[in-house]
Amino acid sequence: MKHRNKLNAISCILTAAMLFPIINGLWFVFVENRMSFLQFMCRDASFRQAFSNSTVVYLGCLAGQLITGISAGWGLARFHFCGKRLLLFLCLLVVTLPLQVLVFPLYQIFQRLGLLDTLWALILPGAFSPLGAILMWHAFSGIPAEQIQSAEELGANEAQILFRLALPLCKRDVLLLCLVTLAEQWNQLEFSMAFLQSKENYTLSVYLATNAVSDTVQLLADCLFSLLPLCVVFAAFLLESKHRK
Repeated sequence: MKHRNKLNAISCILTAAMLFPIINGLWFVFVENRMSFLQFMCRDASFRQAFSNSTVVYLGCLAGQLITGISAGWGLARFHFCGKRLLLFLCLLVVTLPLQVLVFPLYQIFQRLGLLDTLWALILPGAFSPLGAILMWHAFSGIPAEQIQSAEELGANEAQILFRLALPLCKRDVLLLCLVTLAEQWNQLEFSMAFLQSKENYTLSVYLATNAVSDTVQLLADCLFSLLPLCVVFAAFLLESKHRK
């Protein structure tokens, strides 16, 4: 018990240390400089466009990850077939590849398809990444076989077992997939720099990396608001984890 209390205290101290710059920045922007949220959104139209582009890219990637990840993960966890281990190994290999390796071949593909300088060039690589399949395979593999057998004996088909039994049991893992996809796509810079040329298509990562803002308060506010989606999804994941305990 004492050991656990010490770990909790250390965790609280580390969390406070990491949150201090964010809290200090919020105080500086909204208290000392008296900038309201409405004033911030009205002052910087380019930030609104970049934020919107990043949101579209994330939602597109998340939709693809949920569709392909849940279906592929369920198939890998539920069925046994020749070459299954090889397929899992290849998925893990692709996930561990650095993004820089994929920039040139993807650039050639999107150039031939006419998708360069569009948001589709960012959505498609993230939507069909094997990361979701690996995460959901691991989650579905942890479901007790007795529960699935009981559902089959009651006459449930494969879709009913997946949507009424497996997914409710793996809500935290689905939320984890949302969080990982958000962290990966929201901060993704390599593909954005390589595939986008028009400023109206810039995502937040490119906008913050290339935009020279002379107003320190505005720049700090841009950085703070770019963290907002990550904080919201991460907080939802922590609440779900605490609820399960």
